[in-house]
Amino acid sequence: MGTNSNYQTDQTGYQPAQQQAAPSSMTIAGVVGLIAGIVALATSFMPIINNVSFFVALIGAVFAIVGIVSSSKGKRRGKALSIAALIVSALAVVVVLASQSFYSAAIDEAFNSGATDSAPAESTNDASGGSSEATEAQKDDAASAEVPYVVSIDNCELTTDYQGNPAIVVTYTWTNNSENAQAFDVAIDDKAFQNGVQLDFAVVDGMDASASWNEVKPGSTNTVQQAFLLDDQSDVTIECTELFSFDNTIIAEKTFSVA
Repeated sequence: MGTNSNYQTDQTGYQPAQQQAAPSSMTIAGVVGLIAGIVALATSFMPIINNVSFFVALIGAVFAIVGIVSSSKGKRRGKALSIAALIVSALAVVVVLASQSFYSAAIDEAFNSGATDSAPAESTNDASGGSSEATEAQKDDAASAEVPYVVSIDNCELTTDYQGNPAIVVTYTWTNNSENAQAFDVAIDDKAFQNGVQLDFAVVDGMDASASWNEVKPGSTNTVQQAFLLDDQSDVTIECTELFSFDNTIIAEKTFSVA
């Protein structure tokens, strides 16, 4: 009975040693796999460096799998750690592949964009003078097509209003490029400035003021006149803008001497 008791004691002391060895190796594999996975995931977004991150993630996955296999008969806590390591490593691999694909697409797009931008410049350098002039003419035509109204300030005549005050009569030629019939006074805002100050409109005998209210069909041209009172004999600047416009872009501008 004494021998039996000693044998059981030895057997009892031997068995825990075997059970403690497996969890120890399993835990080390899971920890190494998790650390490798975290490092790989943290660097997976960085260009060039993520090439190394890919292999670090694979190493982490291998250690995680070893930990899972080793813990199949061990403690559940170690197995959970190894599974977490495998998930992190796999996620790092996915992020590396996705980021490399994104960077590659961005580089290709940049090269393609640069090639597209350089193509017109080469054509311009190789083209003759006549081709350049034709291109400029096409640009002017396109610009004119986009402008709803084209105005030309033709001349300025010195006169007096119906009360004998000094005034000027400005003649415009304008083309309606819009889609609807429009009158000059409805489409164009014309102003006269003298010494930087806007002049008032004037009523002049013999001038057909109604012409500026006559509608002009799309694509048609008409000539109209406007009169302005003068403050003195300094130069007068005429400006025309689109009446209903947010940017007040000057369509036509011209300066006249009235001295």
